[in-house]
Amino acid sequence: NNYPFYRSHTFSIIPIYYLVRKPTLVLDFACTLTSIHVVITTYHAGGHIPTTFFFWAVMIVGTILMIIGAEQVRLTSEVDI
Repeated sequence: NNYPFYRSHTFSIIPIYYLVRKPTLVLDFACTLTSIHVVITTYHAGGHIPTTFFFWAVMIVGTILMIIGAEQVRLTSEVDI
C-alpha cells in the first residue's frame, strides 16, 4: 500500500501554497523539498543512497503530484483574487 508515501507528498502542498507566491516557483520549491528529503534519508540510512526502484518511483511520482497539486491550488487562488 503506497498511500502513506503519497499522503506525505500531498500534505506538502499546504506549505508550498503559503510559502510560494508565484505559480512559476512551485516547481523549484517542490524539487528542493524532495532533494532535502533525499539528503535527510541518506543521512539517516548511514550515508547510503537509496538504490531501490520503489524509493525512486515514489519520489518521482510524489514530486509530480506535489507540483501539479500545488500549481493548481496556487493558480486558482490567483484567479479568485
